[in-house]
Amino acid sequence: MNTFIKTNQGISFQSEGTRTEKRIETIIQVWTNSILASISKFIKESESNRFGITPFLLLIIACVGGLAGASGIMDSWIKLAVVAFPATIALAMILAVAPMRIIFISTAIAVILDILVLIF
Repeated sequence: MNTFIKTNQGISFQSEGTRTEKRIETIIQVWTNSILASISKFIKESESNRFGITPFLLLIIACVGGLAGASGIMDSWIKLAVVAFPATIALAMILAVAPMRIIFISTAIAVILDILVLIF
């Protein structure tokens, strides 16, 4: 259904598409807010579950880092350094019993760099 709205500059056209776009934007905004709230809740509750989450993060860092290091050393020492330094920093944060938020961030950086070394 099409509607015509008079404005000072003439007649403008408003179709069903704009209503649908607004609904989609609202749905995406609600969905994004709920995901961010879930992540925030998970990070807050992760402090009490530190001893269950830490071995999982160690496993991810070791496996992905080992694969990336093995493939990176074949090309250059720079790739090995890109893999080794972030992984070492993430492991140091775990050993230092840093806040879980910092551990998650350092682990994510290490894994992202490992995947980039594996791809390129």
